[in-house]
Amino acid sequence: MKNKIMKNRILIIIILTLNTNIFAQIVSKDEIKLLYDVEKYEDCIKATEQSINSSNNNYSKGFYYAIKAAATAKTKNPNFEEIEKEIEKAKKIAPNNPEMWAYLGTYETNKFIAKNNIANTQIIEKAEKYFKKAVALDSTNQRAYTLASDFYADLPDKISLRNISFAISFDRRALMMKPDKLGLLGYYKMAKHLEKRAWSKKERIKNIDKINQQIQKESDSFSKNRYYEGFMPLAFVKNYYNNPWQSIGNLSDKEEAQKIYSYIKKTAKNDTLGKFLKSKL
Repeated sequence: MKNKIMKNRILIIIILTLNTNIFAQIVSKDEIKLLYDVEKYEDCIKATEQSINSSNNNYSKGFYYAIKAAATAKTKNPNFEEIEKEIEKAKKIAPNNPEMWAYLGTYETNKFIAKNNIANTQIIEKAEKYFKKAVALDSTNQRAYTLASDFYADLPDKISLRNISFAISFDRRALMMKPDKLGLLGYYKMAKHLEKRAWSKKERIKNIDKINQQIQKESDSFSKNRYYEGFMPLAFVKNYYNNPWQSIGNLSDKEEAQKIYSYIKKTAKNDTLGKFLKSKL
């Protein structure tokens, strides 16, 4: 009897150990996104590979393949042929996953920059198409907007699709939904984009009125949100601006960026994201 009880206990321990090892290999989606956000691309790739091997959920696997592709394109000498084999898998198994399409848009952007061939506009046209698909599937997907923001901001100046105002509108749209979900990263990115655009107070008042008029001409959600800045004033600015109900059109771009940087310095925690942002300021 004692031997039987002992064997059962050993069996339970073995099962628990196996289960623990399996679950240890699955990294949460938020953790994987964070690795990408703080530019730990090699770690991000390893984490996605573990999750791909451990997950039976095709919807999730589509996301893992896509973010792995985006991260791999940021490494030295990426094998684009191999990456795109996995991308085809992702498209087949998770065609309705908006974040998958958003990260595929980011992959195409990263590939375009890595190839350093500004004549190859097909790549960036595909990227924009993927971002549009992501928003069409879920117009409230925060990541789709913040990744599309990087797309419009990071393209070389000579590329016609580059549009820093589109980037800032998407920044504002993403932060307006759930600022805490993005953490301080969303604020930091917007501040960098504001610095790039560098409109004066007068330019902001004048141009934001034009942006507001443009919204009425667009029909689909993606196109409308490229002009989201026309909806100023924005309530979310209460996090770093003393009078949230005063239009931030009364600030210059650089003044708003500086207020954001001060807010980040004051509130950033001593965690992975906080340390990363502090190293950038």
